[in-house]
Amino acid sequence: MLNDFGWDNVHKVDMGNYITLYEGLKDVGGIKMVFPRENMFYNDAVLKTPVIVFQLDRPYKEMKEKLKDKKIGFRYDSFCVYRLLESATGNDTYRGGSLEEHLDKISAYRLSPGLITTIDDVVKAVELFKDLLRR
Repeated sequence: MLNDFGWDNVHKVDMGNYITLYEGLKDVGGIKMVFPRENMFYNDAVLKTPVIVFQLDRPYKEMKEKLKDKKIGFRYDSFCVYRLLESATGNDTYRGGSLEEHLDKISAYRLSPGLITTIDDVVKAVELFKDLLRR
């Protein structure tokens, strides 16, 4: 089925969603982009993987509760890249103390639009985050 659709078309859909999502979120107050960084976004190697990782200036537990009923697929917390998030967010390696406080510092959200994601889905996600961060 994907071969019939064409891999170039798959890439075109992925990148259209990715660029729309990135451009929609990058300047929203309260969002800090973790990946990709502005200087790498239009790099061809980066544009092969439609993944956006960001932090919000609100406690992640509060935001994940607000997001859970919004019918938007996302990942949150450290999603198996704990050490990379420490480095990307500028936080030291956890060496004891409150793990919950450390997770608050490094936890992030990941959106990764795929082939079944429409531009309307992407626009709704951007508007949702804008709306939640206005409150």
